[in-house]
Parts: sequence; C-alpha cells; structure tokens
Amino acid sequence: MQEVDTGIHTIVVEHRELRKMIIALRTFLEAPRPEIGAPGAHTWAADLADNLLKLHDKAFRHFRLEESIGVLEEIGCANPQAAAAFEALSRDHDRMLADLRALLLATMVYSEAKSPEDSRLRRWTLSILSHLEQHEHEETELMQKTFCLDLGLGD
Repeated sequence: MQEVDTGIHTIVVEHRELRKMIIALRTFLEAPRPEIGAPGAHTWAADLADNLLKLHDKAFRHFRLEESIGVLEEIGCANPQAAAAFEALSRDHDRMLADLRALLLATMVYSEAKSPEDSRLRRWTLSILSHLEQHEHEETELMQKTFCLDLGLGD
C-alpha cells in the first residue's frame, strides 16, 4: 500500500502542476493579441506555441508516469467500481496528446503569418485546456474516492 500511496501523492502533485500551467495559459489567452505593429504582436503566437509545447511535454511525461508506475491499475483492483472509469481515463491520454500536437502545429503555422487574430485558435486552445482540466479533475476525484474507501476498510 505504501507504493500506491507514494504513487498517488506523486500524481496529485503533478495534477497541481498541470493546473498551474493551464491557469497560466488561460491568463495568457484572456488578453487579446496585440494589434499588428504593436509590441508583442509578432511574438503572440510564438509565445502561445512555446506555452503549449511546455504543456504537451509536461502532459506527456505525466501520462507516461501514470502508466508506468501502475497506480491506476492498483486502484482499479482495490476499487473495482472505479476500474472502468480509470480505464477510460487512461485511453484518453493519447487522444489529448494528439490534440495538443495538432493545436501546437496550427499555432506554429499561424505564428508565421502576419494576419489578425484567429479566434478559432483561441477557442480551440481553451477547449483543449478544459478537456485536460476535466480529465485531471476526474482522475484526482477517483483516486481520492478510492483512497478514502481504503482508509475506511482498515477501521
């Protein structure tokens, strides 16, 4: 159980780090892209791409950690009611990474142009951030629920 507890703690800490990155990206997106010719206009999309690349790297490493340490499988064994939900969340990892890569590519292509802001890019980014946020929330909630059930069984 100690290994599971350590793994859960590691995953929860990583979920917090991902949430901080998502909040920073949301804050970045709240401000409009500076008008063409204004300071920062030519770097806006490149800055967005840089932030998305960092988020992709963090999410990739986080998902692979979850998969490699086996905590999700252990929790699924300990709480069979949660097994299907954990399996669905695990299958979502590759899709989210593919979505982030597609968005990153679109952002890099957009950064080469000197066109006005593309509101679709902003909406797409916010949609992916919301999906990642919801995914991590559901994982944390299931882990917490299972962890609390395990504590109750020991009494």
